[in-house]
Amino acid sequence: MKYTRYDVKRRKNESFLFISIIIIILAAAFLIASVIANLTLKSKSQTSINESSGSVSTVNKDDIKFVIIQGGVFTKKENVDDTINILKPYGNPFSITEDNKTKVLLGIYKTSDADNIVKTLSDKKIDNTKINIAIKKSEPCDEEIINIIDGNIQVLNALNEKDVSAVKTDKFKGYCASLKNPSQSSKNIGIFNDIRKYVNNMPSEIHKDKASENYLYLYNIIGKLKEKAS
Repeated sequence: MKYTRYDVKRRKNESFLFISIIIIILAAAFLIASVIANLTLKSKSQTSINESSGSVSTVNKDDIKFVIIQGGVFTKKENVDDTINILKPYGNPFSITEDNKTKVLLGIYKTSDADNIVKTLSDKKIDNTKINIAIKKSEPCDEEIINIIDGNIQVLNALNEKDVSAVKTDKFKGYCASLKNPSQSSKNIGIFNDIRKYVNNMPSEIHKDKASENYLYLYNIIGKLKEKAS
């Protein structure tokens, strides 16, 4: 009587190999899906929202971000004065008039510092708006300008401390003087020369009552950088 002989051991080995291949394929598919998801999330994380207007703008990883805290926009002087007085305990507010409207601004900050101040104001039920500013860093000249702005902000924000009446500027002025001159063909060379000259002419100490006019100068410089980038 003829019969078919089955090799049980071989069939087990073949089954094990088949299952192993399936597992490897599934693991590879999972890995590829994870990579695609991470790339998608990374792309989304490069989008920032301008909270003052609700518009969406793309922010490159090389962009430098600052935050302006706004207390309000008014047409009546009494409202401007009232808002400045309300904000004084939390910093050195200043105002700027644009298009027949006056903005009351508390200051210019790095993101982490701004978040703390916004939380304090919100906890006190004080109206405020956080305006995100991204400055493009496309040339070495831009990087130098950004470093000067950052250093200036650190000097001015030190005046927000209750027990500080003045801040020395010698080290900051020395740093700015030591910077190498960027290429004269740089897009923002005029702004670089302007801000370095401004810092060079600073007094050896900035007193608290002068903080607002220095903030106003930085606000205008940042505005020029934004105009040039657009």
